[in-house]
Amino acid sequence: HRDLHSFPTRRSSDLDDMDLVTRLDFRSATTSQFGADVVISHIKSNDSGLYLLDETSGSLFRAQKSSKGFYEIDSSFQCGPGTYGVITLEKIVDFAMLPTNTRGYELLAVDAGGNLLYCQPGEEPVPGSIIPPEDEWGRIAAMSLDEYTLYVVDAENDRIWSYSGRDFEINAMAGIVFSSHPVDYLGTEEVDMGGALDIIVNKEDLFILHQDSHMTTCQYNAYRAENATECQDPTPYGDSRIGYEKNPLIYFDSAFRVIQETAYPNAALYILDNSNQAVLQFSYQLNLERTLKPQPSRTYPLPETEMTGLGVTPEKELFLAFGNQLYVADLP
Repeated sequence: HRDLHSFPTRRSSDLDDMDLVTRLDFRSATTSQFGADVVISHIKSNDSGLYLLDETSGSLFRAQKSSKGFYEIDSSFQCGPGTYGVITLEKIVDFAMLPTNTRGYELLAVDAGGNLLYCQPGEEPVPGSIIPPEDEWGRIAAMSLDEYTLYVVDAENDRIWSYSGRDFEINAMAGIVFSSHPVDYLGTEEVDMGGALDIIVNKEDLFILHQDSHMTTCQYNAYRAENATECQDPTPYGDSRIGYEKNPLIYFDSAFRVIQETAYPNAALYILDNSNQAVLQFSYQLNLERTLKPQPSRTYPLPETEMTGLGVTPEKELFLAFGNQLYVADLP
């Protein structure tokens, strides 16, 4: 696009300002390495640790911050494919951090066939499942949990199903149990989910990120007479950078991979753009606020390989995964 290295530093920072670029100092996040074939995609966290999805095995890792500021992999943590009683869980395709619940589960994972796994440190995972709307699932591509409501994308059937959850205290039951009758979230709205990568749900707003970089947004309003859900597909982005299209529907020179959100104190959406080795930060109105890029560093040179994963924590740490390597920077 533009070769910044041929300019003196001042010129580079001027260009950065024009392009809404904020440079971050990334450093190695872990003390030990993940296995060579690990490809980290989704990274989420809560008080109990950092959780990372490995696309290759379809398993989850857990890491905890040490007193030295590095993350150490918890080798005892279990959350991945396998046979649990009568349920056989295939590769995990997505996961969500759970709200506080009586059984102490930290996260909920799902495979492409609608099997669930409730996981927490120091305990064996507990299986569950969501009842498919028809006879069977097509292919679950992503899920999102908004408080106690679970949203599931069936990419093959172009549908989104929602399940209301509640916290049970009965010993035999899992901590948060989801309704047996899913709600067809889209209703009469038609959205092509074939290339759906990821979804975010925040109260009445739902965002679907697609492989070609376009975004579908849907709003839910229970009082709307016709269909409670209204979608715009595609929804234009807002881009105030000089020399860029003001309201692009797609970013042609980008390869979007993952979307993440932060709610408090500053609500934003973060999208990993592998082509430009950047993280794009958008407002909930899809206006580009800034482009986060690594500060070139001799101390911690970043890998030359593809960016595969992204995570933003409540502590304002931004994680980037390059296959099996994990880097972290502090957000300003």
